[in-house]
Amino acid sequence: MEFEDILVKVGEYGRYQQFFVYFFLVPAAFITPWLSMTTIFMVSSPNHVCTHYVDSRNYTDIQLDSLFASSNFTDNDKCFTSVNTSATSLTNKCDKWIFDKTNYHETFVTHNSLVCDNDHLVGTALAVISLGQLVGTPTLGYVADRFGRKIAYMIGITLSFISTLSPTLLKGVLPFILLRFVHGLATNACYQMPLVLAIEIMGPQGRTKMSLISSISFACGLATLPLAAYLTAHWYYMSLISTVVVSFALVMSRLIPESPRWLISVQRYGKAYSILSKVAKTNGIQVDERLILDIREVGRKFESNSKTETNEVKVLCSQFFNRSILFILALNALSLLASEVAYTGLHYNIRNFKGNEFLNYFLLVSVEPIASIIGCLLMDSRLGRRWTLSLCLAWAGISLTICSMIDPSDLVRVALFSMMGKMGATIGYIVSSLHGSEMLPTVIRNQGLSVSYFVLSAGSIFIPYIIHLGKYGSNIPLICMGIIDLTAAAFSTLLPETQNRVLPQTVEESEKLVQSRKYWSLAPKSPPRKVHVEQGETVGII
Repeated sequence: MEFEDILVKVGEYGRYQQFFVYFFLVPAAFITPWLSMTTIFMVSSPNHVCTHYVDSRNYTDIQLDSLFASSNFTDNDKCFTSVNTSATSLTNKCDKWIFDKTNYHETFVTHNSLVCDNDHLVGTALAVISLGQLVGTPTLGYVADRFGRKIAYMIGITLSFISTLSPTLLKGVLPFILLRFVHGLATNACYQMPLVLAIEIMGPQGRTKMSLISSISFACGLATLPLAAYLTAHWYYMSLISTVVVSFALVMSRLIPESPRWLISVQRYGKAYSILSKVAKTNGIQVDERLILDIREVGRKFESNSKTETNEVKVLCSQFFNRSILFILALNALSLLASEVAYTGLHYNIRNFKGNEFLNYFLLVSVEPIASIIGCLLMDSRLGRRWTLSLCLAWAGISLTICSMIDPSDLVRVALFSMMGKMGATIGYIVSSLHGSEMLPTVIRNQGLSVSYFVLSAGSIFIPYIIHLGKYGSNIPLICMGIIDLTAAAFSTLLPETQNRVLPQTVEESEKLVQSRKYWSLAPKSPPRKVHVEQGETVGII
């Protein structure tokens, strides 16, 4: 008896699951960008000039607006009290600035004058978010396995509430940066836990839709951010709106049920029975007292498997050092990181683009739903996982490299190639996430993916500093992102194809998958079939 057998009896994808998806998963994914991406607008750095520069020339407001529109200021105009070329005058640093208020009345940067010598603090605030994710992802992942998915989600939402409300009360630079760390702690849990809860209450035929629904909802939420930033034009009010949105999620989190699959795994059979009975009733299915017996049988199997896994911990640790496993982990982590660098980097890099910042951001996020659909279609075609991943990363790398060569004032072409790069990065992330899980053996799949995502989070810390290089030339971040994506595209071609292949169960099967790969090949047409495996007397499936 498996948990999936219980789902067949109570309904695998009926009214209950549909209600859960459209009234919890979709809103939760839609809200997540309000928890994770608002900082980009809050720390936006408008064009600025030293007050001394304006006072010494007696500019009128109209003349100043015209100068801001043309961006006709040098670094000396922005950061020093004199534009003379003598060494003495250049040492007189500016301590008061006038900011362009075309897009924003006030941002956190203008409120605290985080420009010139202090502009690195903007990158630090963004990097600290990734540092929080590095700590929060495994921590709340453990909480989810130990205390429940609902508890982990509620903790994540509570931390998000604190991190969005506190900046409205504590406006200093240090508190803001520390709260970005708290912000990062919760980000991944707020996105992942609703998806996990949805997947764990439905059968296999419904699960394939969940990632697509979640990613599209997330993209739609992203698209609302530039509108809110445009309407408020103030970092303080943007933070207040985020707090209201998170409050809604906090209330919603108390109304959702715990995962019955998890409840059974920790022997809380009564609560699992109550939830599954409600699932059956909502789906219009009658169940009898046999359901509780099935639940207990599945629980005993979970307990037996758990003891077996505990006894094999030392063996599993040694299996990580298998050459094929290390090969898979290294290249999968590189693919994930390259996708993340381009995806997140383009979001952060809007401050280095000319034109309307809000429109630039909207155009970037508008390609995500299309990219998600195209990615699913391509990786299920004859291209398979490997070539789809490689070609999309190459597409992103080439697009960003070309974008770096375009005159920044050519807004249309810059936007077009940025959107093309964003599309490639989005598809690359979707494919590499699935590809990694299909290459690793069952016995260490979760642990292996954790290693890849740990590397991803660690590497993400440096993305804001890559974008910070834009102060020396707006094309430098694009060149860096393009090189990283092209490098990952080349190495990803060395990975094995996994489409239409059964997931490897053991390290030996993953090793055979790596060793039997053919470079110039497409995905197999036919589904898996049973064959005799030469090692031992096991009948395997390939």
